[in-house]
Amino acid sequence: MMNSVGKQDEDGRPSPLRILLYLAGAAILAAGIAASAFLYMSATSSTGKYLEYAASGSKQYALQLEGVGGRATFLAAEFTRWLEGVWHSRSFAYVVLVLCTAAAFACFLAAHGLGARSFSEQIGDDDDRSA
Repeated sequence: MMNSVGKQDEDGRPSPLRILLYLAGAAILAAGIAASAFLYMSATSSTGKYLEYAASGSKQYALQLEGVGGRATFLAAEFTRWLEGVWHSRSFAYVVLVLCTAAAFACFLAAHGLGARSFSEQIGDDDDRSA
């Protein structure tokens, strides 16, 4: 019999850690889908911020900002504006969905890796049974 981190018990049941990883992956996936659907439905359109963006997106504003703080400040302001746009739009729902799907896939992969036996272990078990 293997410990709780091992692959299987003597009777062939999966280890508690493997079951926990599968359940965590399923919970992450379900929560990610639910959160993405909620974010997608509650996202506001970005047309209300058009005037604000037009004022801060002018060349005069860019030159003043770059003159005061340098190129790094200008790039940081552009990145912040882009991040605000992603945070409040439907594309954020897609980002959440992709990240949650990746995390769930990592849990499923880890659980599968705990259950997979290496080729040398399979050969060793077959040799023991035939003797």
